Amino acid sequence: MLSKSSILGVSVTTSSRKQILLYCASVFSRSSQKKFPMTIVTPNAEQIVLAQKDEGFRKILNGADIALPDGKPLEWLLRKHVPNMQRISGIDFMVDLCRAAAEKNSRVLLYGGRGGIARQALLELKKSIPNLDGIAMDGQELSETGVIDQSVIDSLRQTIRSRNIRIVFIGLGAPKQEYLMDVLKHTVQGPTLSGVYSKFVVMAVGGSFDLLAGKIARAPKVVQTIGFEWLWRLFQEPWRWKRQCALLKFIILVGQKKIYKILPSGS
Repeated sequence: MLSKSSILGVSVTTSSRKQILLYCASVFSRSSQKKFPMTIVTPNAEQIVLAQKDEGFRKILNGADIALPDGKPLEWLLRKHVPNMQRISGIDFMVDLCRAAAEKNSRVLLYGGRGGIARQALLELKKSIPNLDGIAMDGQELSETGVIDQSVIDSLRQTIRSRNIRIVFIGLGAPKQEYLMDVLKHTVQGPTLSGVYSKFVVMAVGGSFDLLAGKIARAPKVVQTIGFEWLWRLFQEPWRWKRQCALLKFIILVGQKKIYKILPSGS
């Protein structure tokens, strides 16, 4: 089972990247008894702040099978209590899953973005993972409150089941992508066309498609290491300044509350 901790009431997985990948592989096992898709979220400081006022969003984060610590502030906080704790970025883990899918001849779906950005991201992934089998779909406009048009759900459900999709990456930004992920988790069930029980992974990946497609340049490794990737992104997208205020709010909340709690393994 995976280890978890809690920051400001939001669950965060503290197992190693290797352990989490092995856990993900278990969903494809014939002996697996899991009845619903495995869900992966990527909480960062901004999402944890949002979860303080959006109860529905917080429940989805806490109900996910895996919550990757996607942000240096989370790594620094958790490292005080979890030896060798390291940040796991959503985009890096997405690539890990794509490599695993290619090895197992499993098909992936990239859903989100506009103007063919998901398609371009898939093409770039195939350059480094030639055996990757996948399809891409532009995302539909969704409500911030989680109200999702039934036609969107029907289209995705049909695609997942008819194309035997094993991993779905949703890149719509929080909290839209998490609300859509939660609906898929509870609606895409039952046997696929091949008669095998529908076991697949759904992962919320934020702006990963933009980075993979080259629309936005990713920060150099040294910038990522020292924790200033957010500033690099802000230089490229100045309109994000309001979102970065969440980092200050996170620091304030951390200073005001008891923010850390160990959770039982597998909770």
